[in-house]
Amino acid sequence: MNTMKIKMYRNLLITAIVVLIVTSSYVKADPVSQKDVMQAQFQMLNRVSTTVNRYAEKIGMEPAWISYCRSQMRLQTFQHPTDGAIPFGVNYNSITDSETLDNVIYARESFERGYLILCLARTKNELVEADKP
Repeated sequence: MNTMKIKMYRNLLITAIVVLIVTSSYVKADPVSQKDVMQAQFQMLNRVSTTVNRYAEKIGMEPAWISYCRSQMRLQTFQHPTDGAIPFGVNYNSITDSETLDNVIYARESFERGYLILCLARTKNELVEADKP
């Protein structure tokens, strides 16, 4: 009888998992407004700035070098067509659901933070090398 209970619970568990999988494919992400999109971008830019500013301070770089690195990044990213490619080809005005917004913001934040930190590190190394006799 114990084995029957185990089989029954196992079958019930398998059925529940199948129902969850099937119904989850029909669940759509929450809709977002343009205000939500703008707010998410603003928060992301603040997080990037905070991280990059701390890193620059840690390695002894002046804020002007952050501006330099931002300019370098813009030169590489401004030409991206609005073709839907994440993160720089996205038309932020066309984002309508929270899942897309989260994915775009995560990808852009990761790229910008990484690019700027790497640029600062390279610039610092180049300045150190230039000072050597």
